[in-house]
Amino acid sequence: MEISENISPELIAVYRDTQFHVTNSGKSFTLRIDKFSTELDELLKKHNKHSSAYITACNPQSIQLTEEQISKRHMELKKDLESYNCVIYEGFGEDPRGEWVSEKSYLALGISEKDACKLEMKYRQNAIVCSKRDAIPRLVLLR
Repeated sequence: MEISENISPELIAVYRDTQFHVTNSGKSFTLRIDKFSTELDELLKKHNKHSSAYITACNPQSIQLTEEQISKRHMELKKDLESYNCVIYEGFGEDPRGEWVSEKSYLALGISEKDACKLEMKYRQNAIVCSKRDAIPRLVLLR
């Protein structure tokens, strides 16, 4: 398990339990931390990409923003991802316990973990979900 002096073990547990939903051509699938994803594997192969990041601009450092602020940041994040020449899919992160509000997100194929972390630091996020070609999403703490 990841260790952070700035993020509580309880919050890390919430991140690890989150269901990361992705919409692909009207169908959806869910990514889970440390679990191989057949759907992610297929998308990586289809687009000839070797990495991905599940990324959000919502609720920096777990501070709830207004819907207007979230929408603006979500659109800005998409523009940032487009500048990295990523293949982008819409998604949302969902706490299965319902204690946290769902967050608009993107699955970005083709962005490196380093670039994704740099981008998420811009949006003041606590953590990010990245995968390599193995199609296993992993939690990466940023603080």
